[in-house]
Amino acid sequence: MASTQIIQKKIPEALATYQQILNLDPDNYNAHLLYGVYSKVNGDEKAYKTAIANLKRLDAHKTNEYLEKFATTETIMKTTLNTEVPDNLPQSKHAIVILGYALADDGTMREPLIERLKVGLAAANKNPNSKLIVTGGVPKQGNTEAKLMKEWLMSNGIAEGRILTEDKSTDTVENALFTTAILEKEGLKDVTLVTNASHMRRALTIFTEASDFYDKMKAKNSDRAFTNVVYLDYPSIEEAHNVTKDETMVIYRDLMRATGVWQYPDKQR
Repeated sequence: MASTQIIQKKIPEALATYQQILNLDPDNYNAHLLYGVYSKVNGDEKAYKTAIANLKRLDAHKTNEYLEKFATTETIMKTTLNTEVPDNLPQSKHAIVILGYALADDGTMREPLIERLKVGLAAANKNPNSKLIVTGGVPKQGNTEAKLMKEWLMSNGIAEGRILTEDKSTDTVENALFTTAILEKEGLKDVTLVTNASHMRRALTIFTEASDFYDKMKAKNSDRAFTNVVYLDYPSIEEAHNVTKDETMVIYRDLMRATGVWQYPDKQR
């Protein structure tokens, strides 16, 4: 119920539901965690600090790891968004990752996805040694986002051998997890993400978390660097750099999912 209320952007109602869970189960780590996160998003620092104190009582090491993730997220939310392809991107082991966008009901690409592709194409032409990864797998009329994205890039001069396809993901969290698996398999290190300005901070947060997860799983430090170039879907770049409460909520919601706190318990999607 609380997860549904978060999806509906009903933060006070969700907080009340988490509090009911804690009344029934005072040592429920995830309930304390989510109550704290959304209290922070809602501007209630006192409730957030209380939740962190309870979390440290239950598992100090795990809580400190989450605090590091929160600090990284706050830094990412201050990231400068690039509307032009950055200069001096890595010349080896570098991938340009273009994130998908839901297809129209007739199975064709909608404007935001085409605009992302145009930005990705500019990045690819400026960096001919970089691989491209297209990610998005929700099928419509026999097409996936990744399939049509690859076809578009090839029709605009990109060699098929440069393009890697991730066509199973259904949202940003899966974009990041499944694409990171491809980066690992192909020996690609650094990443330039391409998406809408309104989506970039969330994408950077989740891709960073996915990369950290793979590093932890494989007991290594990939030292992966992320850069960005955006399709500007705001009236101005100044407005694009203003992080709203709704955006903050969605960033933290997906961060929690990426760390393994499923949106719906026992449901992976």
